[in-house]
Amino acid sequence: MVAANFPVLAINLDRDTARRTAIAGQLDAHSLPWERVPAFDGSDPADFAAASTNYDANANRHRWRHSLTAGEIACFASHRRAWEIVVERNCLGAVIVEDDALLTPRFPGAVATLRATHGKWQAVKLFTNRPRAVIAQTALDCVEIVCVGGGGGNAGAQPEELTSAKVALPPVVALRYAFCLGDYFKTPVCTTGYAVSFGAAKKLLAATAPFFRPADVQLQRYWETGIRFQALLPYPVLENPAFTGASTLDAERRQKRRAERRPLVNLADQLLFNIHSLARAIHRHGLLNTLAAKSPLNADTPSPPTAEVPK
Repeated sequence: MVAANFPVLAINLDRDTARRTAIAGQLDAHSLPWERVPAFDGSDPADFAAASTNYDANANRHRWRHSLTAGEIACFASHRRAWEIVVERNCLGAVIVEDDALLTPRFPGAVATLRATHGKWQAVKLFTNRPRAVIAQTALDCVEIVCVGGGGGNAGAQPEELTSAKVALPPVVALRYAFCLGDYFKTPVCTTGYAVSFGAAKKLLAATAPFFRPADVQLQRYWETGIRFQALLPYPVLENPAFTGASTLDAERRQKRRAERRPLVNLADQLLFNIHSLARAIHRHGLLNTLAAKSPLNADTPSPPTAEVPK
């Protein structure tokens, strides 16, 4: 029942079987029930027409740096489809991953932690490819996952330090995970992995009908969506190196930037973003703490989950 009320959703194109196999294999190895969300395909005319239903080209011309590519529009519509699942099924929330995600051994603990603490957060990033300074951290309640040691479907839930050790694990171990919520100075881009509550999904759907920016950029604009993303530390998701550079989304975006230069719109948008980010940080954490935010936290620095034999 918990899994049904708080699903793991994986966004994947029908035609991208390699990525589907990769993400399915990881989720199955972690023994996590999950559901595939069919992504809109920007290269398919019918799919693109359906994805464009909520795209506002006029607002885009006046409020974003370039017109969105077919891939960006399809990507945004695909994430909206995932949010619709959360709202239509009245879920407590959901973990949403794209098919190029690499799930670390911490991922099952992250899912369990988010389910257990769903009332304490609105939306959290599980990965960022451009780490930002985290101003403050709040510890979440530890969770414990009991799994079979030494192999089997749950072997993927074991930390690297345990699975690589030349010591036979007991037949049953309890993995204890500890995570923190972090407040960003500036919310980073990237939608490879994140979680949303029911309330956040509902607000995001309302705030992005219509949409005119890329999905990851729009999720930064908390003053428009009403949703403030936090970080789940240490990050339990990485970018799968097998698919790095395989996507054409970034290349298409760079082409649009070169072809359509809107310097005044760009300047105004960046200025507004910086002002809102600074104002929020100072309001929540004070001027000194905001100015003291230094290098981003290293997702691999915190100690890994520990294993105990259940008594």
